[in-house]
Amino acid sequence: MTEYTQLHAPMRIMGIQAQCDLAHAHATLNELWARWQHDKAERLPSFTLTVYCVYQYDDAQPDQVLITIGRLVAQDLPLPAFARETTLPAQNYVRYHVPSAMPEHLFETWQTIEQNRELNRSFTTDFETYSVNDMPKIYVGVHS
Repeated sequence: MTEYTQLHAPMRIMGIQAQCDLAHAHATLNELWARWQHDKAERLPSFTLTVYCVYQYDDAQPDQVLITIGRLVAQDLPLPAFARETTLPAQNYVRYHVPSAMPEHLFETWQTIEQNRELNRSFTTDFETYSVNDMPKIYVGVHS
């Protein structure tokens, strides 16, 4: 199931991050998730227990992606030395409901997204959400 949605205001995400080329994104993502399970960043004070996995792309480096795994935090929360931050921009997104948290379902959903030639992707920011009480969702940035 997909639906259009809009983030009306930027949201600050704080956690751990890594930059890599797109060819190594899957391996980098696996390393970040393994770190997240044991990192102090998982215990940062946040508004929710939902975990965000954010993918940010840069036109100047089209083969690179910045990946952040973290939680939604207050704008005035000081940045600890061990943490990194990013901002989810206010923009239009298409939201995909993933049937389960199984890695193969996430992979299949991403394949569907990447093969959809009708999707007017912005290639600025995409993100996934992992809620305690719900299935994962993928938000893909699109042009309005």
